[in-house]
Parts: sequence; C-alpha cells; structure tokens
Amino acid sequence: MRKLLFISLVLAAFTAPAIGAFQNEHHRQRHGDAQPITVKVGDEQVMFPEAQPQTMMGRVMVPVRGIFEKIGAYVEYNPATHVIDMHYRNESIEIVMGKRIANVNGAEILMEVPAAEVNGSALVPLRFLAESMGAKVDFDAPSNTVTITRSDNSFGQGHDRKKGKG
Repeated sequence: MRKLLFISLVLAAFTAPAIGAFQNEHHRQRHGDAQPITVKVGDEQVMFPEAQPQTMMGRVMVPVRGIFEKIGAYVEYNPATHVIDMHYRNESIEIVMGKRIANVNGAEILMEVPAAEVNGSALVPLRFLAESMGAKVDFDAPSNTVTITRSDNSFGQGHDRKKGKG
C-alpha cells in the first residue's frame, strides 16, 4: 500500500506542472488575454483597425484588408455573393467566405481553414494569403510575430485602389 501511495505522489508531482501549464494556456486562449499576434510586411508592422489577427483552428487568421493595403494591392468584396476579389500585380485571388476552396490565378487551391467573418472583417489564413502572392512567412514564437517577405522586396508596388470588406 505504501508503494502505491509513493508512486501516486511521484506521478502527481511530475504531472501537476504540465497540467497547470495546459490549464493556464487554455485560460489565456478562452479569455482573450493571450499575447496578441503581430504581423509585419518586411520590417513594417501591419495595423488592423477593426478585427485583429487571431488563431482559429490552429491557424493564424488575418483581416484581408490590413495585409493587402499594406502591400499596395486591390481588395473588393461583393456582399451579395460573399466573394472577396484581391489583385496584386499579376496575381488574382478569389475567396468565398466560409469555403475552403480559393481560386488563385485560375487554379483551385484548398485552404487549411475557410475564410471567416469576424466583427465585419474577412479573416483568411495568413500563410495561404502570403504564399499566394509568392511571399515567405516566418513565425517567431517568443514574440508571437509573423513576418511576410518577398525575395525581391517588391511589396508596396501593386495597385492603389482600395475598397470592400476585409
């Protein structure tokens, strides 16, 4: 009986910190006090006036407008069809809200999670959005910062028209 009690105490001592850490992380995620996600295009931080970047289903989701306006792209939203059209240089992306299939330059691409509407803004998976524009995505976990870069440093040289949802 003493051995069983001793083993139980040892197991409890080793598992309690892990359970506590899990509960703390779960509490931060549920109650909104997790560290905010910072998004940068090159060296410049992207500001999101309405909805903020957030994690949904394990993926970083960002408001379309914030990213595309930062790089000088064109965004248009059709509320009747729930379609977002984005254009950057010769790149064309069409996303239907709530769907996982996107159209990138005429090719159907499966996104990891569907586009979602949060507080009137269209949120899309950041990695999908950046890679669709030929960009690279890096994530720095300690600072919770996502950086989007292109090898030719050409962001900001796209369209200058802005309107629609995102």
